[in-house]
Amino acid sequence: MVKKLLILGIIIAVLVVVYFTLYFIDVSGQILKVDWQKVVVNTIEEYGFTEEQLVKREIDPKQAKDIVNHPNHYRHVNFVFRLNNDSAWAAVGDIQIEAHLPEEAKERLVWMEGNLFMSYVGTVDNRPDGLTAIFKMKEGDTETDLIEICKQIHFTLTGKKLGLIDHGSISVPIQYRGD
Repeated sequence: MVKKLLILGIIIAVLVVVYFTLYFIDVSGQILKVDWQKVVVNTIEEYGFTEEQLVKREIDPKQAKDIVNHPNHYRHVNFVFRLNNDSAWAAVGDIQIEAHLPEEAKERLVWMEGNLFMSYVGTVDNRPDGLTAIFKMKEGDTETDLIEICKQIHFTLTGKKLGLIDHGSISVPIQYRGD
């Protein structure tokens, strides 16, 4: 009887050790991959913005009025990403994104969203997400020029690994990889 309990205890201990070993292998390292797939440029007219909508996005009222009155001078840009979490046991939450703009983009940027649509990536999740921005076109700029300028922007995504316990934070650099 004691021998059977000892064997059962050893089996349970081995299973627990195997479980936690597999768990920590799965959640260690970089569990989130982010691919920047597209830069999509649209005219302001396509979105039918009103001054009130633009001001709600924290755009200066004077700038909002100019956007509505001169929509051909501005473009709405979507930065399309694909977020892929291969971990079966850890999600990524509290996601923040920071844009690192080259001078050409800084000169043209009017407004950019502060974060992704969803600030959470579940376990074994592979989904699209993105940011939007409004840029003012300079004299002689084409949409192709703006796309090339936007491709030079770099982003840094940060977040927390969430599993059975807190596994710390992550930081993922994002650069344009192509359509």
